[in-house]
Amino acid sequence: MLTPHLCLTGLLLLPAAPAPAPAPAPADSTAAAAETSAAQAVALAKKIQARYGAWDDYSADFIQRYTRVALSRTVERRGQLAFARPGRFRIEYTKPTRTLWVADGQRMYVYEPAERQVFVQEDYDAEGNQSAMAFLHGKGDLADAYGIERLERGTHGIDKDLALLELVPKKDTSYRKLVLGVVPKTGEVRETWLFTTGGDINRWILRDGKVNAGVEADRFRFTPPEGVEVIRR
Repeated sequence: MLTPHLCLTGLLLLPAAPAPAPAPAPADSTAAAAETSAAQAVALAKKIQARYGAWDDYSADFIQRYTRVALSRTVERRGQLAFARPGRFRIEYTKPTRTLWVADGQRMYVYEPAERQVFVQEDYDAEGNQSAMAFLHGKGDLADAYGIERLERGTHGIDKDLALLELVPKKDTSYRKLVLGVVPKTGEVRETWLFTTGGDINRWILRDGKVNAGVEADRFRFTPPEGVEVIRR
């Protein structure tokens, strides 16, 4: 809706002569621009791989916002995460309630203190699991696994200081695409947006990310506390 000021301004101005239509861009110019954009996308993907391709461990604080599009509902959770090779991770939610996810390389535990329950998944393959952190487990060239395009900065409301890459899996997965918000100079991933095949959006905002800072091995070990119900899957 126009503001009253803008409406009045429109009434006081004489109509301007129509501007001449811009000449269409030459076809070869459009093709060259597309090639440049594609090359920039691949170059940024390689920068991400250079940063994360040889990591032994990774840790960060996070904000997770999961949107169920059909319900128009977003749930926000906060906490800390850590990954280590081979196949280990720890995701500790601290707000609004505490939940702990731990994978020790062989099995995964989900501990919910308020429910006094621990779920155990045997033979869990952390690196084979497709997730919003898939960029950490990329094997080989990202361009081999994904169709890669650059998006306009500010898309989805992501910080305009971040370059955006859209990764579309070339094989069937549990998600349609992954969008990464990347620091252009360093290849550091600050945001991930995972769009599920069901239409939901799993957004992770990463802060104070550290690569190869030496995450202690004990963080990936978990023993169910006494008195809790253990449910094996």
